Amino acid sequence: MLPTTVELSSKSMVVIEEEEQVLMDKILGDTDQLGVIAIVGMSGLGKTTLAKKLYHHENLVNRFDVRSWCTCVSQVHDKKKILLELLGYEFKRHVEIERSEDELIQQVQRCLRKRRYLIVIDDVWSTIICDDLVSIFPDDNNKSRIIVTTRLDELLNSSVNYSFCYTRRLSSITEDKSWSLLKNTVFKEENNCCPQELEEIGKQIAKSCAGLPLAIVLIGGLLARLDKNKGYWTKVTQWLSASAKVAGVAVVH
Repeated sequence: MLPTTVELSSKSMVVIEEEEQVLMDKILGDTDQLGVIAIVGMSGLGKTTLAKKLYHHENLVNRFDVRSWCTCVSQVHDKKKILLELLGYEFKRHVEIERSEDELIQQVQRCLRKRRYLIVIDDVWSTIICDDLVSIFPDDNNKSRIIVTTRLDELLNSSVNYSFCYTRRLSSITEDKSWSLLKNTVFKEENNCCPQELEEIGKQIAKSCAGLPLAIVLIGGLLARLDKNKGYWTKVTQWLSASAKVAGVAVVH
């Protein structure tokens, strides 16, 4: 039985580590205006994991007066629900659900006014949602930042005139990095050393995950719990060949 969710361990951050510094430089850049940074890519590439690392990074925790995180859990445009989540997440205060959307917007603006803030809006499905949300945040020229994760390439190409925006597109990793990540996940207790008899079939398994870090770590987590022998790994290879998806992540055969 495969796990449905998994956190990438610190030793498994093959791509995440490479992207983190690029985005950190943008967040800490010299631009005083409110900046919108979009992390774009298909499911399984680690967009949310990357956003979490940035959100909890010591340099950013100490830099911003206010930090808040919200997740667009569905494709339905529910601005009020997102506003309630933003207020509840950061300010730990009771917010009356009966309040109108306009009242919630005013409350968010009062909370953020004249304060340097970092807002993360995770898994945005619509340019409308993004535009509506970003437009309510005040720009006091104090280096506040908004991070958005999305699968939409065109997210920041809408009619809203963002003062400063940057799009970082995540791509699938190479076969070599896929194999390195799989080894790291499966053999972390053995100093990442894979027995020679498992190397060829291991590379086949890594390749079948289509360069998606999340899929690789999911499969790696399974292999780490199984006996490390060719018989079990062959069964996993056969299962991958017969399956169209791995825990919701498409696999290329």
